[in-house]
Amino acid sequence: IWPVGEQIHKVLAPFVDSRDEGELILTHIYLLLGFSIPVWLFPLSKLNTVVKMSMYAGTLSLGVGDSIAAVSGTLIGRNKWPGTKKTVEGTLMSVFCQIIVTGLIVLLDADLPPLSQYHWCVLGASIFLGAAMEAYTHQIDNLILGVFQFALCIAFL
Repeated sequence: IWPVGEQIHKVLAPFVDSRDEGELILTHIYLLLGFSIPVWLFPLSKLNTVVKMSMYAGTLSLGVGDSIAAVSGTLIGRNKWPGTKKTVEGTLMSVFCQIIVTGLIVLLDADLPPLSQYHWCVLGASIFLGAAMEAYTHQIDNLILGVFQFALCIAFL
């Protein structure tokens, strides 16, 4: 894209891996969609606590979970999941930090009532299953992690 295409390519090139080849770098588009789709799918007609929390699925799974898993897996990860390059420590840190951030969101968001035990179980299960999927997927997970966690929250209403 003239006149800024070359500069954008130079900035994004260090973040490109073997899954992103060709002229169009899709990983970054997938990341934006992974954050956005849970908010776009947020059903305004059903305003209970889990549904309200489900719109944070992209932010939790990608912004918190995937980021923390990558950093902690690199720094302290020793035990690899069978058949993957991902670490158990990274996955556990992902789950732990997503639950902490969920608690902070519930605490700081005045529009959210306190979560019941059932709601915590639904959110915890979606976080755990999302982290497990991230550990075992070989595809570009930025697009599907948020949607996957969102769908799990909505499915258990």
